[in-house]
Amino acid sequence: MANVKVAVRVRPPSQKEVRTAVPLILDVKEKSIAIRNLKQQRLKFAAPNSSVAEFAFDRCYSSIDPNAPDYASQETLFNELGNQVLDAAFIGFNASLLAYGQTGSGKTYTMVGTPGIFSRIKSECKSSTSYKVEISFLEIYNEQVRDLLAGRVQKRTSALRVREHPKKGPYVQGLSRHVVPTCSHIAELIEQGIANRTTAATYVHDASSRSHAIFTIHFTQANLQENLPCEVISKLNLVDLAGSERADPNFCRTRIMEGANINRSLVTLGNVISALAENSMLSTSCVGSQHVNLWRDNISDTISQAPPATSGYSLSSISGRRSSHPCYVPYRDSVLTRLLKDSLGGNAKTIVLATISPSSSSFSETMSTLRYAARAKSIVNRPRVNEDPNVRIIRELRQEVERLKDLLRNSGPKVLNPPPNNLIEMLHNSDTKDGKTTIGCSQGSVDLDIVLEPPSIEEFHCTVENQAGVVTLIPKPGSMCSINGRPILHPCQMNHGDILVLGENYTFHFNNPVEAKKSRNPPILLQHIQKNPPGFLELSEDSRVIDLSPNR
Repeated sequence: MANVKVAVRVRPPSQKEVRTAVPLILDVKEKSIAIRNLKQQRLKFAAPNSSVAEFAFDRCYSSIDPNAPDYASQETLFNELGNQVLDAAFIGFNASLLAYGQTGSGKTYTMVGTPGIFSRIKSECKSSTSYKVEISFLEIYNEQVRDLLAGRVQKRTSALRVREHPKKGPYVQGLSRHVVPTCSHIAELIEQGIANRTTAATYVHDASSRSHAIFTIHFTQANLQENLPCEVISKLNLVDLAGSERADPNFCRTRIMEGANINRSLVTLGNVISALAENSMLSTSCVGSQHVNLWRDNISDTISQAPPATSGYSLSSISGRRSSHPCYVPYRDSVLTRLLKDSLGGNAKTIVLATISPSSSSFSETMSTLRYAARAKSIVNRPRVNEDPNVRIIRELRQEVERLKDLLRNSGPKVLNPPPNNLIEMLHNSDTKDGKTTIGCSQGSVDLDIVLEPPSIEEFHCTVENQAGVVTLIPKPGSMCSINGRPILHPCQMNHGDILVLGENYTFHFNNPVEAKKSRNPPILLQHIQKNPPGFLELSEDSRVIDLSPNR
């Protein structure tokens, strides 16, 4: 799981704002933004900090002053944000970059720009024959989906249907996909789609986007996994949302209708973000509703510091909820949210880029955008690599085969020796091979299978003989060997669970899986082995707890 990353970009003052000397109200730091309410500051009895609200984000970019050392250019944003989503797509994750903000705040400039993130993508695509790249470009205009790359005008203006695939999720039926032979063709398709996008003059902007645009790059990566051909399919969504705005009665009926549809889809997007944020808080809360209520109170405190926003979403769905059950996420209430289902709470790595104005004349819209962005930080996505399911199954089966082979390799008889200095460490495994396993001192000249350290270990101490699963201990005359506290002077058959003591310093637990399966009784277990000569160890018949201690 991964939280949605949220970044904020502050545009420079417009020519109109510079001409009218509109005061700036933002204080931008690397990971936080403080906004001042000038109206609140003018109140005579206002508290000192009541007019300032601060928001924390993953990254904040200031493009106000080009001469400032922290100035964020188009290249800066692409290097820090565009490369993140592009690298995720190359690995095999679905990735999305959403730009949201009021009209005229710099969304389209950031995404399309001179050049923007759209255009810079082409120069970063890896020129490798193992990739197939397909492009699609659509806009959502008045809640209808249009193909911006369709060849004929009639087909381009016709509405497409949004369908739901049981495994792949929402998709647009009939949307064209264009195979890109070279990276330079991406720029041509981007320019074609931008030229076909619906724009119009408003009281805020001369070329305002009147639709939401979604530019999608489909990557198909061919490689070899487990010596089998495999395809990893991923997609990269670059989303330029239309700006929220107030209705202006001086404009024609068409502009008013466009603005109403834009605001309606953005309100639905806000409701989706609210529901996902609350569900994320519920799932990660340790004490249930107590943490959710605390989160609601914090949101309410932040909102009380500013006048109500004129656009965006309503907080009634959160402040009114007192249930600890997950709330319904209204993806299907809008075409936009339906297509962004994977990007918000689904199988994708998502970055939300909020663009805002620094001027006091846009205080309400800026505050609304910051609330949007702050709430989106709580959304938790579940990205996964989109590998071929057949290859994944084959890989998992091969791993299971290797695990079973390891079990078979370890199914033979063995003796376990606890480390002399640390009982918590893993026991040392000494496999007894078929035939004879020789045990002795490392200082001798005899080739040994298990080497022990002196003193009290002879140069050739004993032999463990394994014949068809029957294991026999053959001690050398004069060597110190004992099984379950009984000195062994002659060859003796060993049973599963026996405690073997060699010399004064080495204690082994004999494990024979074949014999253990045949026997219904648990092996003999020892409470403690004290440092005593062999022959003085007494065993309790009802002892059931193993505590193997070294004799040294």
